[in-house]
Amino acid sequence: MINNYLFDLKSIKWTKEKEVEDLQKFDIGLYPLPFNKWIEGKSGLKAIQYLAFGIPTVASNSGNTPNVIDDKVNGILVNTKEEWIKSLKELINNANLRIEMG
Repeated sequence: MINNYLFDLKSIKWTKEKEVEDLQKFDIGLYPLPFNKWIEGKSGLKAIQYLAFGIPTVASNSGNTPNVIDDKVNGILVNTKEEWIKSLKELINNANLRIEMG
């Protein structure tokens, strides 16, 4: 529970056969990354996949992700736990914003 919000989360085991079908069920893409040197070399592939499917994405503002996500246009870049919570609440509560960003 996050600030009186209950989430109905479902964990889906990744398989290459069902990846596309599973991604099409997402409402919001999450791309949490640590802030360290190793991340600087990552391509942001998961964020790219989410955007290719029209999935609004909340992602850590690290690595290559800021080059992939245009903040507040096709996703939201976050730096802190508080920004994660605020951004997720905003997208959960605003279907029109999810559609616009997607």
